Amino acid sequence: MAETPTPDAWRATLRRRVLWILVAFVAWTAGIEYRLVHLQVYRHDEFVAKAQRQQMRTLTLAAIRGDIVDRQSRVLATSADVESVYAVPTEIEVQERKSTARALCHALKDCTPDFLATLTDRLSTSRPFQFVKRHVSPEEAAAVRALKLDGIGFMNESHRFYPNRDLLGPVLGYVGLDNNGLGGIEAKFNPTIRGTDGKVIVVTDAKRHAFDRIERPPTAGASIELTIDSVLQHDVERELARGVIENRAEDGVALVMDPWTGEILAMASYPDYNPNIAGRLDPGALHNPAVEEIYEPGSTFKTVTASAALEEKLVTPDTPIRYWFETYSASARRFRDVTAKAGVDVLVSNHTIFDGSKTKIPALEKRKPGEPHPYVIGKDGVQRYLTVVDECAQAGLARAQ
Repeated sequence: MAETPTPDAWRATLRRRVLWILVAFVAWTAGIEYRLVHLQVYRHDEFVAKAQRQQMRTLTLAAIRGDIVDRQSRVLATSADVESVYAVPTEIEVQERKSTARALCHALKDCTPDFLATLTDRLSTSRPFQFVKRHVSPEEAAAVRALKLDGIGFMNESHRFYPNRDLLGPVLGYVGLDNNGLGGIEAKFNPTIRGTDGKVIVVTDAKRHAFDRIERPPTAGASIELTIDSVLQHDVERELARGVIENRAEDGVALVMDPWTGEILAMASYPDYNPNIAGRLDPGALHNPAVEEIYEPGSTFKTVTASAALEEKLVTPDTPIRYWFETYSASARRFRDVTAKAGVDVLVSNHTIFDGSKTKIPALEKRKPGEPHPYVIGKDGVQRYLTVVDECAQAGLARAQ
């Protein structure tokens, strides 16, 4: 015979069910609390950084490089703003990225298969910013702007221009896309000319619409004035090129210096290059042989020897020096002075320093056996004065002020 349930049995069943529901609710609440603590406490910094990356876009504003001018303030190098095309891949639908890349490639010049593949890869990333092409021409910018593509924008960047093209090219050097000097004056004085870049922080909402921006403007660089006279430079380059071609030489270098101040008025080399298109040239040709190649000192070295003899009071500007030889041996080679004759006296001031002969300076270093009044400096003496000259050059004391 079945047991008859008591009138209060339903209460026990209800209590059990409520207890299970309460346990499940407490467990669910504890899980939610644990997840919240994990996300908001332990991973707080990670998500703050991720939110900032998604909501804040930092753009660098390149500083405007200072001008380079000649001694008459004629502009040799200057900067101007040009447009660069960029993309925000996260704003481009995934299924439209390849078609966007093809449209951009055809709107820009030199749409090669390699450039198209590179452009497709750039648009396929999850990065918030990618350059499409920098320093585009006005025609290219107009063609891209006419496409009205989502996620494609424009920004102004500083571009270096050399209005005289090849004139003084190896001396001026050139500038890369990052606005840094990569050769010549541009590289030597880059910290002075470059200036300080600025920054723009753009704050966007969930739909990537900008609603605030924080800007730190760039600081323009200082201008540099050279001792070069661009008119004289043009004449020197023209004559140098003609001389190299007429004599079928491989290259040539010519300098014009003011002897009273040491200022360089012209510095030419052939062949030269146009710094406006330096990025398309062979890197091996982008140098200035006038200062980057090694040359024998030649007649310029005679000033050191003659000055040393005067300093040692072995001679005076009016002291006659007698030639005891018409030929001179050095490094297993024999040199002959076609203008000098043995036994002829010359004055130090008239010939030793200013004449182009290679055999006259040794007269201060050697003597004929038995000569009663030798003017001997010797190798050690010459070396001592060379050391003094080198120390002065290192200390900057030999530079023209």
